[in-house]
Amino acid sequence: MVMKRALAMAELLPEQISYVECHGTGTSLGDPIELTALSEVYGGKLDTYPGECYLGSLKTNLGHLNSAAGVAGLLKTALALHHRQLPPSLNFTQLTPKVDLGSSRLIVNPLLREWGNGVEPLRAAVSSFGIGGTNAHAVLEEYVPFQTQTLSNQPTLLTLSAKTSEALDQKRRDFAAFLETCPDNTFVNACYTANVGRSCYKYRYASVSANPQSCISQLLETDERSKPVSAPLGVVFVLHNGGVSLIELGSVLYTNLPYFRQIVDMVADKSSRDLAVELLSGEIPTDCVQRQMLVFTALYSLVALWMHWGVRPTLMIGDEIGELVAACHAGILDFGTVECLIRLRIQHSDDWAKDSFISAFEKILWAPPKLPYISSLTGINVETEIIKQKEYWLEPRQQSVFLTAVCEAADKPELCLLIFSETSSWNSMLTSEQQKRCFHSILSSAHDGLTQTLSAAAKLWENGIKLDWRAFYEGSQQRIAIPTYPFQSQRYWLDVLPNSVKEPLSATVSCNRPLVSSHPTISEAYVPPCTEVEREIAAIWSQLLGVEQVGITDDFFDLGGHSLLATQINARIYAAFGIQLTLDDLFDMPTIKGTVELLMQRQ
Repeated sequence: MVMKRALAMAELLPEQISYVECHGTGTSLGDPIELTALSEVYGGKLDTYPGECYLGSLKTNLGHLNSAAGVAGLLKTALALHHRQLPPSLNFTQLTPKVDLGSSRLIVNPLLREWGNGVEPLRAAVSSFGIGGTNAHAVLEEYVPFQTQTLSNQPTLLTLSAKTSEALDQKRRDFAAFLETCPDNTFVNACYTANVGRSCYKYRYASVSANPQSCISQLLETDERSKPVSAPLGVVFVLHNGGVSLIELGSVLYTNLPYFRQIVDMVADKSSRDLAVELLSGEIPTDCVQRQMLVFTALYSLVALWMHWGVRPTLMIGDEIGELVAACHAGILDFGTVECLIRLRIQHSDDWAKDSFISAFEKILWAPPKLPYISSLTGINVETEIIKQKEYWLEPRQQSVFLTAVCEAADKPELCLLIFSETSSWNSMLTSEQQKRCFHSILSSAHDGLTQTLSAAAKLWENGIKLDWRAFYEGSQQRIAIPTYPFQSQRYWLDVLPNSVKEPLSATVSCNRPLVSSHPTISEAYVPPCTEVEREIAAIWSQLLGVEQVGITDDFFDLGGHSLLATQINARIYAAFGIQLTLDDLFDMPTIKGTVELLMQRQ
């Protein structure tokens, strides 16, 4: 249904719509159909859905504007949103008896009334149902002015895509020219609009910059990367103990990204340490247990952030700490067990840590991992029977097992690697071809933490990985006008065809439907026309409905009639008899016999 599709596209619930501009022709056939559909979509009960949804139609003010009726209703609704007032539906006294809205939230608006509560933005829907069968339903929302943002010099991600490399190059030039002329404080919203408001095509460009000038420079650089995206790659999370750089990154992300901060706070609530305070201090703890817990927390939260952004791993490969992060995300271990295990691995003779680990371990309800990951002990996918043994978790890990698993994943062309570790530690282990499919969430301690995270997101997006922009943006960014798609305007002229018509064509074209049957199988018995008027009207019906024999008691709709054919029939009757019938006439008396009676009455 067109109404439900419009709501889905607008990502709104029915109760968020407080006004519907109806097609509302006032006919006994059309209005009940429209109101029934509106009741099904928008007409929840008031005790379930808060707030009324008012109905109105511009046709009570201007009449039916035919082909302009839909756009007129759109203009009226836009003006109502602007003035925050609902115009009345004139001359309305009661609803058609064919529809009972009962306790529905749908109410016909008979009076001029103020609209909205000043809290939620006003939203309305507009219907236009053409007589030719074209149904349109649009959802509108009032424009809410946003506060001008100051340029914060925070890194911002920009994504652009096109169907050809030439169009992408032009799009980059257009966006650079746009940034040169627009105020600096619109930079973040311009990038936001480009990211969330444009379709993704196979030729892609992404960059991270802190200000418009830096972004312009990158846009105008010569770029040899313009290769089309093939099928999206699977993403392998490589969870490596990043040590100091990982803690530093966690401190930056905790300050700047609300979702990352939320995850850190959750881990802190379920452990015995105030990890958020330790992370924010920026100091690297000297205590090994404390330091490893900070590394675990930062790495766990970083993985959660990427999954929140829509990047779900095909596989996870972790070293000693990394496997604990993978096990937590896979639903195997909880945070309390991890803390005990970290303490026990570092302080082997700590009886309290051992007893705490055994106690926590025995409470685990074992189930298959929710996410696949490689064991840092065996180098293969974890198996439930093995990880149920507490000796498995206490066994020392060999770094070579972890590195071998990473190299094997890097060899697979259908996979790309998101590495949670500094770049320098991997350059010597991976070939140049493998490095093309490796993206680092931690570049080096010299780079800004937020910049390096966004840069990894940019590289993934350029390689076809879909990002969840709704989760990515948690601030108050709004769409603004930015350059449109640079169509290449290629022309494809047809060659001149040789004359192939041997005989002249008739100047008249028949619009009659082919005759499909002598008389269809309907409930009414065939009653042939007797008078001259009945025979002439029967001939009109026969030509337009495609039925050879039409009886005077046959129902127009049983014969396949609809609004468009009704209009054509009335036009031919007017041409033959000089009497104008309306659609309602045919809807109320849908037989030849009834039509003849009307003609006789109006002579």
